[in-house]
Amino acid sequence: MRKFLTMCLGLAILAMAIPAQVFAQSGKYEVKGVVVDTTGTPVIGASVVEQGTTNGVTTDLNGQYVLKVKGPESIIEISFIGYKTLVLAANSDLLANAVLEDDSEMIDDVVVIGYGVVKKNDLTGSISTVKADQTNKGLATSPTDLLRGKSAGVVITSGSGAPGSAATIRIRGGSSLNASNDPLIVVDGLPISNSGISGMGNALASINPSDIESFTVLKDASATAIYGSRASNGVILITTKKGSKYDSNVPHVAVDFTASLSQNSRYVDVMTGDEMRQTLEWYYGTQDTDAYRSATKYTDANGNYVNTDWQREIYQLAQSYEGNVSLSGNIKMGEKNNLPYRVSYGYLNQDGTLKTSNMSRHTLALNLNPQLLDNHLTISLNGKGMLMDSRFANEGAISQAVQFDPTKPVYLANEEGGIHGYYSWRGVDGKHNTMANQNPVALLNEKIDVSNAKRFVGNAQFDYKIHGFEDLRLNLNLGVDVSKSNGTVDVAPGAEQSIHSTGDAGSGSHTDYSQLRRDQTLEFYGAYAKTLGDHSFDVMLGYSWQHSYTQSYNATNRVADVTKWDVYGNEPYVALDPTAANYWSSEPKTSKSEYFLVSFFGRANYSYAGRYSITATLRADGTSRFSNNKWGIFPSVALAWNAKNESFLEDVDALSALKVRLSYGQTGQQEVGGLYDTIPTYYINQLGSYYPFGGYDEGNIIYPIKPVGYFADLKLETTTTFNAGVDFGFLDGRITASADFYYSET
Repeated sequence: MRKFLTMCLGLAILAMAIPAQVFAQSGKYEVKGVVVDTTGTPVIGASVVEQGTTNGVTTDLNGQYVLKVKGPESIIEISFIGYKTLVLAANSDLLANAVLEDDSEMIDDVVVIGYGVVKKNDLTGSISTVKADQTNKGLATSPTDLLRGKSAGVVITSGSGAPGSAATIRIRGGSSLNASNDPLIVVDGLPISNSGISGMGNALASINPSDIESFTVLKDASATAIYGSRASNGVILITTKKGSKYDSNVPHVAVDFTASLSQNSRYVDVMTGDEMRQTLEWYYGTQDTDAYRSATKYTDANGNYVNTDWQREIYQLAQSYEGNVSLSGNIKMGEKNNLPYRVSYGYLNQDGTLKTSNMSRHTLALNLNPQLLDNHLTISLNGKGMLMDSRFANEGAISQAVQFDPTKPVYLANEEGGIHGYYSWRGVDGKHNTMANQNPVALLNEKIDVSNAKRFVGNAQFDYKIHGFEDLRLNLNLGVDVSKSNGTVDVAPGAEQSIHSTGDAGSGSHTDYSQLRRDQTLEFYGAYAKTLGDHSFDVMLGYSWQHSYTQSYNATNRVADVTKWDVYGNEPYVALDPTAANYWSSEPKTSKSEYFLVSFFGRANYSYAGRYSITATLRADGTSRFSNNKWGIFPSVALAWNAKNESFLEDVDALSALKVRLSYGQTGQQEVGGLYDTIPTYYINQLGSYYPFGGYDEGNIIYPIKPVGYFADLKLETTTTFNAGVDFGFLDGRITASADFYYSET
């Protein structure tokens, strides 16, 4: 990753993978050896120079070199981009096996931003970066688990706690009253959908956390405006791990395994069965009441009155297992071309603390990053596949466990008034009471809600430095994000929850659903960067096209899949005829929707002497969601003063950094209402509102339609943000701090 960021800066790598090249050799004293990094991998193309002269060579494919110098008193400098320069005397024994260390200061000086990278010294917006070694340790099922608590202003709130449940991410709070407040997620340069589909609650769960190299959080409008109508809630850039072109042909294998146990730390404080019996006795003043007789009716195997802790009955000690393996390296393709690669596989099996909940997930990721045409063309091929199987627990059991009578047993034989062997409330007439609370354990065990979800996120990015005009780069990004899910929900015939349902009326039910979501992206931009003395500037112009398509299917009938249930000795259940008029409790429905987003964007950065910086961005978004207001314009401008580089602070050693920032910008929100709220649409009435003329024969049924309200002048939400910030650094960067004040109006 470090070397990848260096590459993105466009720094020229000299004499890559060529035999030892002599610049100008003189003298009779010979120095020879091998140059390696801290892992022992040979450094190819490292520069070995006699200090103060042009006499030097570069290391060969094995990192070896031979250099003739004036004498043993000569000073040798060994350098390579991304490493600290090594300076040794010509007669030093260390030259035989010279070790170069990573230059972390140079690497840390690079920050990933929208459509490129920038030196941290030239950064003008409010941006925070979290690297892989800074993230939370332990079991992480989603990228949000790694980022929690690691960036100021980013609040991540857990969902229901079920395996695979989605967390809520808020960057500087919400910006909208009734539209989406979720940030835009960009993975390896590809904007992806952060909304789940049926059967997959957490869209980000499709990305294996062990594949993530770093997060970059864009907070203020200066940083986010480059993403226009999707950036009002901030942007999270996720960079995944890749192979390094500095690796040798020897592959690197990494394996990790994590096991964990989870349990609820606290429960709702409710009465025990004994406490309820004491309360009844105190309230009525006598044991001879219907309520007290009911509370003392059931005893356990030891003859003691029942004390059922319903919360303990529905929760469990949950086990989770996760394993990951990755293979990375670099394949040499000739003298100057490389093929860095990384492939990884991960498996996760997670039980929920609520019984019957489980998720198992397989992930496969492949990254290929060949450099061709003398390192002028860099191709990034990224593919991430996910297969997830889930069983969702009936979360209605949670509230019932708090409310249900603790003097009642979990199980009760059918002949004693139970249903399918579970205790169930009966009225004084002995009939089932459909207005009473339901047995929480039965709610869990007699509903099977399962799904299978698949997702593929992939993109191909081509970055080309023009031959003979290397300051100009052209970048083409083609990507696709496809999710598909299938699921079924079955409630057992004759189950208590089926009896409580007026639609099922005890017959049970079976639901089939499926959903397909496909996002396609094409982005192209050109970037020009130049440094002239104290003046440094870069300009970027681009175009973006995105198409989003969704298709859903849902059907529920009154017939449960009886093959999934024990019949508990009851009479055989007779399935209804699917052609019968009362078979479907809801008519099968298929819906399709799509929208397009077309954008033009640009950014200009200027920096003077490392002290003063200005950034200006502009994006124009056109969306098919709106009729009369399709386009939105989103500008921003930001200023930064790096005071530490001023002459009056250069000698203050205790202060390692001091930067003041000021920015203004506008961002948008296109997820306002539905996709077709600005055009006339009509609704076809469902079952129960048809008009039969002459019976239910084909051709005699009228399907009424009705117009749906719409508002043609609906437009993009716009958020205007002012931000003022200051960054500090002390003790050579060991202590850092940032403070921001911002005002946003939507």
